[in-house]
Amino acid sequence: MIERHGLLQRRTCGLVMVSRTIMQFTTQPNDHNGPLRQRLKTLAEKYRRYGHIRLHVLIIREGLIVNHKRINVYIEKKVYLSGHTAHWVIKRLKNF
Repeated sequence: MIERHGLLQRRTCGLVMVSRTIMQFTTQPNDHNGPLRQRLKTLAEKYRRYGHIRLHVLIIREGLIVNHKRINVYIEKKVYLSGHTAHWVIKRLKNF
């Protein structure tokens, strides 16, 4: 609308009833979870029988301050599942 009709951004945002800050906002890619994801994957491969609670404890002992809900998200995304996995875990994750 701005380019087509040659209107100013202020006027266009007023017509559409949208804040100008929304028009100027650009998303910034962040991968601050990358090291956590990698460490969780290596720990989960090393200790296959450990659940998300035990993995969370191991990560805290290493000095990373992490909320338990972030650990659950990676567990649900099958980050740690590789190789032999109990059939009930796979079945549960497929139904999730």
